[in-house]
Amino acid sequence: MRMFASQISSISFEFAAGFRFGAGLMSKRGAIFMNGNGNQEILTLREVAAVLRCSKAHAAKLLNGEIRGLPPLTHVAMGRRKVVRREWLESWMDTCSTQC
Repeated sequence: MRMFASQISSISFEFAAGFRFGAGLMSKRGAIFMNGNGNQEILTLREVAAVLRCSKAHAAKLLNGEIRGLPPLTHVAMGRRKVVRREWLESWMDTCSTQC
């Protein structure tokens, strides 16, 4: 069955991990997950690095728990891509700010 863009815009999917995917939320590099306020819920490794103002390699080390003195950042690996929910990043930043 072939579907056109006008038909797909009303379809949304819910993944097992609780991620929500709406067909109208596409970007150049893949899906952008948004909540009702227009904020992104799911962040890629590059976006996590931008929020933390560090390099992508350092953000990857944070995800893997390779930075001494900091807890690993909770993430989901989808193949080679690693994504982080915005609420996980915010709670991680809150716990790190109280530890220092």
